[in-house]
Amino acid sequence: MDMEVTALDGEASCIRLSGRLDATGVDRIETRFAMATARQGGKTIVDLSGVSFIASLGIRLLISSARNAGLKRGKLVLYGATELVQGVLEQMAIDQIMPIVASEAKAIEQAGA
Repeated sequence: MDMEVTALDGEASCIRLSGRLDATGVDRIETRFAMATARQGGKTIVDLSGVSFIASLGIRLLISSARNAGLKRGKLVLYGATELVQGVLEQMAIDQIMPIVASEAKAIEQAGA
């Protein structure tokens, strides 16, 4: 799992993930991902277009990061999920916890960035 963080305008950032978000992948990025999404009032959009697989640990990472961001008046928005990953997120009702949209532009809009 690879992770790249890019600053956007204001307090927003984009995290681009690529690879498998399974136990090994989460272990590689968990600390950096949590730090990147935990800024006070920070808005983070997460590009999932490069994620080929997501397991329960990957879902846990996204949920815990979204909740932590919310506690600090921040927001986490997911976008660009492949059909396989989108199906898993829908089955787990992740859209009830954080927005999931198709494009980067929609993600930025949802995040309020």
